[in-house]
Amino acid sequence: MDLDITIQPKGLKNRGENNCFLNVILQSLWNIEVLRNQLMSQTRHVHEKSFFEESEDQNLCLKCEIEHLMVEIQFSESKSIPSTTVRRALSQLTSKFQDRAMACAVEAFEEILMYIHRESVSNSICINSSSIYIKDQLNSTICNPPCISHANFTLQTIDEYFCCGKDRTAHIQNEFFLRIYVSELEAQYQIFAKINEKVLPDLDILIGEAVREDLMVNCYNTCDECCQKVEIKRRWITTPRVLALYLIWNSDVSFSKTLLTCLRHELRTSVIFSADADQEIYRTYTLKGLICYKEYHYVSFYYSPIFNKWYKTDDSSIQKIDSWSKVLSKINRNGFQPIILFYEAAAENSIFLADSNESAQAPHVEGEGISKGYFDSCSTF
Repeated sequence: MDLDITIQPKGLKNRGENNCFLNVILQSLWNIEVLRNQLMSQTRHVHEKSFFEESEDQNLCLKCEIEHLMVEIQFSESKSIPSTTVRRALSQLTSKFQDRAMACAVEAFEEILMYIHRESVSNSICINSSSIYIKDQLNSTICNPPCISHANFTLQTIDEYFCCGKDRTAHIQNEFFLRIYVSELEAQYQIFAKINEKVLPDLDILIGEAVREDLMVNCYNTCDECCQKVEIKRRWITTPRVLALYLIWNSDVSFSKTLLTCLRHELRTSVIFSADADQEIYRTYTLKGLICYKEYHYVSFYYSPIFNKWYKTDDSSIQKIDSWSKVLSKINRNGFQPIILFYEAAAENSIFLADSNESAQAPHVEGEGISKGYFDSCSTF
């Protein structure tokens, strides 16, 4: 998330347009250096037509508007930049993001990533995605070489089944997010707390245990020979350059303190899913930013290594935060629910997984838990 030394952090305007869900995504894309560089160095491409044939904004290209916004952030002397044209470009794609309507940041992020993918594919095969049918085709078309979205965010896993000395594989999964329910993390934390209240598990350990528990509970396969339930493991195939962790909040969960207490700067792939000893994948990730939610409003936090500071972005407002512990305290004190956590792969290009056993420490967070609010579905918007 490097920022050029001459570029001060800038806000994104939101004058009653309900753009906060989009602004936090745009801030995240800007503050992840590899994404910013790729988006700002895009080549000429065919533009995707509007989902709404009669839209006055049907000639707006979402990818180009994001690039234009980044150019303004880089060169404008203004402390706050309007994101209106990006919102208009997004709203023409689907009725979910119509002007001035509140929407889900996760869904917006996925739509942006898929739009970038469709643009890449449509340019390579000379198709203009002017209908829903063609859009669906392009969504499922493999991009080769990988588009910006898939080159940076795709994580691929496979579920393996074992019993009676035999194994078989099924269910290869390709995702932009690593998704986990907060309620599952809470349940795993309670298990650890009963064993030893003084030793707090890291977030990656909770995620790994929650995934394994979920796989076993929801596995209905039995062995043809012994008729027992098969053992199931999820294994990494590929790891992304940018790991986006999507925390799903149940409507009946007001859990926060546990999550923030277990949150570390480092995330280790080896304790989440398994991998072959000689498999070359990204081993560790560093937390670079996060998007939070509270009462139909989004804010984001990101770290700038150039300024060696954390920043909170709340639309036009930019607030400098001196340390990570103060970030955690602010999230806890204001009742923000972390929704998406962005981790970048460690500085080394790729590294063998086998010897990963490090653990970073984080300060304890005091205060009350976060209020309810971010539900399983974004349909409440």
